Amino acid sequence: MLPTPSTSHVSYDRIYEPAEDSYLFLDTLSSASETAWLHSRFSTASSNTQNQQTTVSTTSSTSTLLRKRTPSTKPTPPPLVVELGPGSGVIIAFLTAHAHTIFGREILSLSVDVNPHACRATRTTVETALNESKATRHQEVVSDTEQTTQREHHGPPPTPDDNTDHKQPSTSIYLASLTGDLTTPLRQGEVDVLIFNPPYVPTDSVPDIDVLRNTFPAPAPSPISIQRDRDGSGCMNGSNARRKLELSFEESSHLLALSYAGGVDGMQVTMRLLNELPSILSPRGVAYILFCRGNKPDEVKDWIRGWNNHGDGHDDNGKNGDGNRPAGSGARWSAETVGSSGKTAGWEKLEIVRICREPFADGPRD
Repeated sequence: MLPTPSTSHVSYDRIYEPAEDSYLFLDTLSSASETAWLHSRFSTASSNTQNQQTTVSTTSSTSTLLRKRTPSTKPTPPPLVVELGPGSGVIIAFLTAHAHTIFGREILSLSVDVNPHACRATRTTVETALNESKATRHQEVVSDTEQTTQREHHGPPPTPDDNTDHKQPSTSIYLASLTGDLTTPLRQGEVDVLIFNPPYVPTDSVPDIDVLRNTFPAPAPSPISIQRDRDGSGCMNGSNARRKLELSFEESSHLLALSYAGGVDGMQVTMRLLNELPSILSPRGVAYILFCRGNKPDEVKDWIRGWNNHGDGHDDNGKNGDGNRPAGSGARWSAETVGSSGKTAGWEKLEIVRICREPFADGPRD
């Protein structure tokens, strides 16, 4: 079992505390079935095999064109993993620190949150997890070396361990904690893995994000320009004066409400993101989104499977109007439940849905 990142530095009066939904993401993404799927989609070897080039040759005897598939020699970049609304940062820290086990390779990661306190706390959580992971792997290497030395005097060398991904040194990089609303700070078509634990509780309305812009005008600081205290805030640009954000009860309540209040059916925020997925995900991109039973996940999955390749044709309710895939799209949308927990009835039952484009079995249509 992979260790859970520490969030002891996080102040939970202004940031969402990790709960059942957070840990469901950790269990699902580190499960044997899901890591195998992620390895096949993003590992360097499999990606080079999948990214094939078509070569055309002419035979003198038949004068026909023969199409041959050859593996591409172009190296594939590490996947960009983005978490929206990370809160404490426990999920993105888990994925970054254990990238070799989960993805089969290094990753680039970042997060986006409307709450600047969450942005600062997330960076601290990720950096702490990376440091602890490196220290653990160093101890494992030292221990393995000592055991190997002892065996050399008592018998044949040990059989190599095929499952050594967890012992690989972490070369993944956490890029930034960005302050923003959903995907607004991101470039289109660049996200390879998107994680979203949304505000999914059905409420009368969704809190106004503009309140934050007036209360917290400063962006989340970079690691060079800040010295952190316990909750991630600190002095800016080398100043000796601590930056204190004294929050009223109403302001703290507003920040926490942003993390759970999902509006009508608990789907107002989630639906905004779903409509952005076709443009924000890369061609190999995949999104993992959490739903509760009250969000009607089965209906949502059926709707997603009806998207066309461009994600257009939405009606006034934000859903696809015709549900048809255009000819020549070369891919179809898949939406499958890959993790679940909670009660068997009621809105408390949770599930994680994996959403991505899947190629046709016979290749792109002409």
